[in-house]
Amino acid sequence: MVAAGAPRRAAETWGQMVEGNPVLTVVDTLLRGTGQVMFQNNPLTGLIFLAGIFVNSGKLGGLGILGLATSTLTAYLLGADRTLIRNGLFGFNGILVGIGLAFFLNYNGLLIGYIILGGALSTVAFMALANLLSVWDMPALTAPFVLTAWLLLFAVLLFANLRPNLLFIAPAAPDVRVLPPTALREAATGVGAIGLTPVNMTNALFRGIGEVMFQDKLATGVIFLFAIFVNSRISALFAFLGSVLGGWTAWTIGASGIAIFHGLYGFNSVLTGIALSGLRRHRRVPRAHRHAGADRTVRAGDVDLPVGEGRVQGAGADGPCRHHHRRGPPGRLPDGGSRADRAHGRRALMTRGQARTTD
Repeated sequence: MVAAGAPRRAAETWGQMVEGNPVLTVVDTLLRGTGQVMFQNNPLTGLIFLAGIFVNSGKLGGLGILGLATSTLTAYLLGADRTLIRNGLFGFNGILVGIGLAFFLNYNGLLIGYIILGGALSTVAFMALANLLSVWDMPALTAPFVLTAWLLLFAVLLFANLRPNLLFIAPAAPDVRVLPPTALREAATGVGAIGLTPVNMTNALFRGIGEVMFQDKLATGVIFLFAIFVNSRISALFAFLGSVLGGWTAWTIGASGIAIFHGLYGFNSVLTGIALSGLRRHRRVPRAHRHAGADRTVRAGDVDLPVGEGRVQGAGADGPCRHHHRRGPPGRLPDGGSRADRAHGRRALMTRGQARTTD
């Protein structure tokens, strides 16, 4: 079901403004890249995400935008598919790299260059993994961010001029003789409430949503959930349930109550929930469309366009996708497929699971 009312009218107005305006096209692309962190291909959702990040930390917001812009620009310079670029699929890993490095490392001038390096590497990693995983009919998702961040964070342990801060956890074997404090609370010491109080459970719930982008703040989690709701009520519901189930499961098995309070057992289940919320949509797309893609131009303001097995909302691409697959088993092209067919197949796989329709 397509959303109605003010958000819908705002999306249409924005789409008309973006059409033919190169500056707003860049802004739209970057906002979509931000929204794609949580599978939301919607510039308004991306804008609200950024607002939520800045509510918590201006440094994380600014350096996240640096990573976002770098990864997107790298894709453009390397000649990546313009439709994918316009849908923000080269931006979400970059913004996560920027925020992640800024979160764990002490700030200095070198950090800016390090984030630029990480944003560029995340784009290369995305293309490599998308191509590799297409053999198994799997999307890359945020694996490029994880691999890039691991490499760059582990490397600083041997650098003198880029140092980790107190939030960085150096690789070490856990002490199994020490049991974690299981009582739900904000810190090991202090005057905050202890146990399953409404305040503590609310913090755990919304911080779990905020921690998807390293934002340990209740207000930011609320803003993030609202941003998802603007694009998709179903995705917002599944994000909410994911955070609840993640935190509840951790509490049930006796995980650290402090970690649960800060949402560290919620953010993975939030993303899992949003991803699962797309399964209902995929069943509505005819199999021929899922396999073949779409023979039409993707423009800003489009609402429901099949691409691969996902569907893209409002992309504003350079031109139509003309190459169709011949019938064959899912996830594999028939023998003798042309290079154009295979390139389009990889594009569909990269897009799959990374876009959401408005409902």
